[in-house]
Amino acid sequence: MGQYRYVRNDFQCKYLWVYMQPAFYGAFMNNVTAHGLLYLYEATREERYLLLADRLLMTSVDVDAPVPLCSQVEEGMWLHEYVFQSELESIAWCDYMKNGKWNLARVFNGHIHALFTLMRFREMTKQDFYDDAIAESTRLMGSLLESQVYDNRYFSYCVEMPVYPDYGQERAMLLAESLAELTRDESVMHGAQALKKIWPEVKANNAEIQTSGFSAAEKIYLSAVSKK
Repeated sequence: MGQYRYVRNDFQCKYLWVYMQPAFYGAFMNNVTAHGLLYLYEATREERYLLLADRLLMTSVDVDAPVPLCSQVEEGMWLHEYVFQSELESIAWCDYMKNGKWNLARVFNGHIHALFTLMRFREMTKQDFYDDAIAESTRLMGSLLESQVYDNRYFSYCVEMPVYPDYGQERAMLLAESLAELTRDESVMHGAQALKKIWPEVKANNAEIQTSGFSAAEKIYLSAVSKK
C-alpha cells in the first residue's frame, strides 16, 4: 500500500467470539516482525533489514494509514493487536473501538509488545522519529494499566471485555513490570505495582481463574446473543 508496509494475515481467525475475516492486520504483528528484522540487522549489518523494520514501525504509528494500526485517544495512543473486519456489524456483548469499517482490538499485551519494539528501534538507532509515539503509548498504559486488574482477582486480556482473563497471567504481570522498569514513568510504575500486589494470589489460583473467568465471559456473550 504505497509507502506503508503491513504484515497481512490472509486467513480467518477467532478473537473472543468473533471471526476476523481475511485479511486482518495489527500493530502487534507489524512490530514483532520488525523486532525480528532488527535482530537480523544486528547479525548481518544489511541495511535492508533496518529499512523494512523502520517502514513497518512507521506504518504502525501513523493514524492516517490506509489500514489504521493505531489510534490517538484522550489517554494516549493505542497500538492495536488486531485490526479486522467482521460479519457482525454491532456486538452488544463487547465494546469494540471502530475506525470506519475496521474493528480495533485493545489488547494489553499486544500494545506493550508493539511499544517495546519502538523503544528498541530508538535505542539502536538513536533516531527520535518515534519519540512521540513512544511517549503517547506509554502515557496510555499509565492511564489504563491499573484497570487491567479485574475485580481484584486477575488480569484482563483486553479493554473490549474486561472480564475475559489474559491467557498468560504471569506474562501480563511481567510485561507491566518491564514497562515500568524501562520507562520509569510514575503512572506506569503505579499500575505495575497494582498487578504485582495480587500476583501471588493469581499465581496460586491460575487454573481456577482461567476456568471461571472464561466461563463468566462466555455467559455474557451467550446472554447478549440470545437477546438478538
